Amino acid sequence: SNLSARFINLPSEKLDCEIEHALKMVLEFFQVDRCGLLHIIPDREVWKISYLASSQFAPPIPLGTELPRSIHPWAYDRLANRGEVVLFSKVDDMPDEARVDKQTWRDWGIRSNLVIPLFLNKAVVHIIAINAVQEERGWPEEFIPRLQLLGEIFISALERRKAEQALRESEEQLNLSAS
Repeated sequence: SNLSARFINLPSEKLDCEIEHALKMVLEFFQVDRCGLLHIIPDREVWKISYLASSQFAPPIPLGTELPRSIHPWAYDRLANRGEVVLFSKVDDMPDEARVDKQTWRDWGIRSNLVIPLFLNKAVVHIIAINAVQEERGWPEEFIPRLQLLGEIFISALERRKAEQALRESEEQLNLSAS
């Protein structure tokens, strides 16, 4: 609730900074190594890292990195197509059909993972991903709805900014044609 209050009437130019701040707070609260907001680009079947907070122990991943479905086919299907949460405390807890995903997580040093789909107009458009690389950890289920709400706040703010930009561009076009 403290985080959501920060987004009410937030000027567009401060949005990126506030999302990054909120992800850092989530990172600290869960005492994990990486927390990110990723955008799903369905026609290309990739996740694009839009915002990221990392601890000093997490290998760096640049913003804008695109992660193709091919490295997480099982998780991509669960998240993007079914709208299901993907979580594990241990990589080995994942089913056999997630073997490609498990190998990717091992290669990246991810020991525990919580990934939550975020919806806009009944379609999954973003995900919040929280990774632990230093040690395995459990994910209390009562936090999932709270993280979904936080993600919906992010999406609403991002959509509001997109609408404001479209309105400004439209006004500029009208001003140009009136001149």
